[in-house]
Amino acid sequence: MISISLLNIPIKTYRFHFATDSQVRLPGFPGSAWRGAFGHALKKTVCIVRNTPCNQCLLKNACVYSTVFETPPPANTEKMRKYTAATHPFVLQFPVTSSAADALYSLDMILFGHGQRHFPYIIHALITAGQNGIGGHQQIFNLQKIDDINQQGLGETIYQKGELLPQEPSELTLDIFPKYLLLDQS
Repeated sequence: MISISLLNIPIKTYRFHFATDSQVRLPGFPGSAWRGAFGHALKKTVCIVRNTPCNQCLLKNACVYSTVFETPPPANTEKMRKYTAATHPFVLQFPVTSSAADALYSLDMILFGHGQRHFPYIIHALITAGQNGIGGHQQIFNLQKIDDINQQGLGETIYQKGELLPQEPSELTLDIFPKYLLLDQS
């Protein structure tokens, strides 16, 4: 007999709304520009051990940057012992199209599992990344608000004018199947 254990991972989607002074001038695939700016801003925000590679840092299992951006495999893991990194707890999604005259821009961040506990740091890093400039033109993006997107695709504003409302735990989970296959010898 085979028994299967399911792993439920909490998942939340947030839409970050930015404004800029002119039309949006980003590459057709802006993921690398945003991801790089986000990672740089997050590390600059939280790293207290400068000039030390994350994999050699004493704080790597407690550090927000390491956990979010260079996600270490769980300690004493059997399945992932040969990997240098685990799956990151976030995905960035970008709009498919935008008007050439549009000075508004939004991106979605999907947070999985424990990524949610670092949400205030993620907000700060995306604000900083936008203020430092994104892409080859170093275009400035100013965060206007953040919406929590529900299962129906509708958003509720949870951040505006520097204020973050208290967050409820995610009701949506991602079922990973099968996570473990255990053979019952009976």
